[in-house]
Amino acid sequence: PNAETGGKSYLLQRGCKISAKVTYIKTNIDTLEKTLKEKFRAPSLILNKYERIEINNQVTIRHTFEDENLKMYIIGIHVPTKNKVYEVILDAASQDKEQCEIEFNKFLETVSIN
Repeated sequence: PNAETGGKSYLLQRGCKISAKVTYIKTNIDTLEKTLKEKFRAPSLILNKYERIEINNQVTIRHTFEDENLKMYIIGIHVPTKNKVYEVILDAASQDKEQCEIEFNKFLETVSIN
């Protein structure tokens, strides 16, 4: 669905968006998962799930969480490599999370890690 923010706020009121970023850091999957778990510990999280999944034979972390106060549903795919962490992130309004997750999963099928 079309993304729509709430005026001056960056938070989505409806729809979803996909973004990507690269962080230059040396880490491994265990340290990265520990760091994520320490960072995302808010009482307003009604879902906070970590899974290790494979994309192109590369082990990655899929972090799914939902914040009831912000009414946001987020999935982050975190891919640690030798000197970088690649991230692909879905931000979705909670009301549109099912449809957005379907589209995000379709998108992930096209992702290649070299």
